[in-house]
Amino acid sequence: MRYNSHEYVNDYLAYGTFPKIHDDIFFMAKRVPEAGELNAIDLGACTGLLTIRMSSVFKSVTGIESSEDYARKLQGARIIVFKITPETVLEFGAVIAGYDIIIARRIFPELYDAKQVVYFLPEVFYKAGIKYILLEGRKRVKRPTNPLWNADLEAQEFSKYYTVSDFYKDIRLLKRKA
Repeated sequence: MRYNSHEYVNDYLAYGTFPKIHDDIFFMAKRVPEAGELNAIDLGACTGLLTIRMSSVFKSVTGIESSEDYARKLQGARIIVFKITPETVLEFGAVIAGYDIIIARRIFPELYDAKQVVYFLPEVFYKAGIKYILLEGRKRVKRPTNPLWNADLEAQEFSKYYTVSDFYKDIRLLKRKA
């Protein structure tokens, strides 16, 4: 199934089940220090299923999705439609100010493809006061087409402001440097 498959939404609505593709990042979310006290952003929220699932771990979770078509606003999912571009990246910093953690499941390579806006995000996150970044990188492949083709390369892009404090499979928890 594709990441935005209606089947995932239908299964959630019918049975209350979440996609297994979220299991690893959900496992790591429970290892974030004082997670229950943190306000989270689910960057690239798509259908809102991960946003809802993470609400059981964090104090609050707000999804951010660039496409109105994907932001289905399931009951229980708070989703803001916002497209991050080089022209809006500073405004995005104001949107995320007051939140503590960014949940980024396989979104940073997409933001690279969107005019390489991902390279602006480390400083934007830092200036906005983000304490943690919980990222899930793409699965490793033999012939990658994106320079951010795995979690370690994604984490490296944030290394000026954040350091890896925990990891599991393709998941990296980055902590803000002092």
